[in-house]
Amino acid sequence: ALTFVYEEMRLFQAALPAANISDAVLPEISRQLHLSALLPWFDAIWLIGVAALSFRMLAGLWQVHGLKKQAQPAPDSVQYRFKAALRRFGLTGKVQIRLHPAITGPFVVGAFRSVVYLPLSAVTSLSPEQLDAVLSHELEHIRRADYVWNLIQSLIETLFFYHPAVWWIGAKMREQRELCCDDAAIRSCDDPITYATALLSLEEQRRGVPSLSMTHNGQGKSELLARISRILGEKPDSRLKARPGA
Repeated sequence: ALTFVYEEMRLFQAALPAANISDAVLPEISRQLHLSALLPWFDAIWLIGVAALSFRMLAGLWQVHGLKKQAQPAPDSVQYRFKAALRRFGLTGKVQIRLHPAITGPFVVGAFRSVVYLPLSAVTSLSPEQLDAVLSHELEHIRRADYVWNLIQSLIETLFFYHPAVWWIGAKMREQRELCCDDAAIRSCDDPITYATALLSLEEQRRGVPSLSMTHNGQGKSELLARISRILGEKPDSRLKARPGA
């Protein structure tokens, strides 16, 4: 908008004969030309912001790339359930599952060759039914190509980091993305409580996961409570209002 106003005033000044420029027009033109001197500073601030967020994005990609160094093959029982889930979702591409000792939350990485990472504790702490629900959530991310869309979204947020609406829309998109995958996980199990307890169990063990990965439960406590309430068919607002202030 500032650029448009500046160009309009500049063209107006060029088209107007110098003798006909009134005293009322000159101050406005001077003010607009003064604003044009600030545009390089705005550009510099934008470039600094883009560079900082680009570095963060590249660092996240590098962190994701380094995960395979400590990854371990999943046991046969998990591989069997994983292949059954792949057939159920109709995923015929190269999708692998790996265990990782340095994480405590499952997530998906990769666009063309996706990898589902599970923490070692998930194999022992989750029941087979809970593990199936968790795998369904992650495979729904792959089926929807959420990893690719998340990269595109991160790129847009990097370029338009100065606009609050971009971050608000991005947060809503990530929230809805998780809810869509929750629905797929619920459909894969007989009882929604199975998936809700799996979410709670993973949250109790969760530490940091790569920012560019598609996390299973990488949100805050309030978001997790809202997701569990939704899974159980309850209204999160009424539950939150009924809780004590502490």
